[in-house]
Amino acid sequence: MRLAILLATALTCCVPATAQQWQQAPAESQGYLTPRLEALRAWLKVQDTTSTMVVVHGKVIFQYGDLTHPSKIASCRKSILGMLYANYIGKQIDLGKTVVQLGLEEPGKPFPP
Repeated sequence: MRLAILLATALTCCVPATAQQWQQAPAESQGYLTPRLEALRAWLKVQDTTSTMVVVHGKVIFQYGDLTHPSKIASCRKSILGMLYANYIGKQIDLGKTVVQLGLEEPGKPFPP
């Protein structure tokens, strides 16, 4: 569960989206417990967290904060790519290439002025 929350937190910071654009699902339908997610909500309230959305199999099971507010963070892409592509490292991804050489460069500036 920690990996799912970490990934969701990182994605929320990097991908502008609202929960209304995603299909909602009860936490239990995806193997998670609502009381544990509510404990997460309580913890997030005392942290410096603007928003978080937990998505499991394409369905939102938890959201916190204003998901429409862009949050400026640093070094998000490397962490997300590491989690998403861990199974492919050494098999299909050439670790000797840069993000640009792999064709993963983000067009334009990530945050509007």
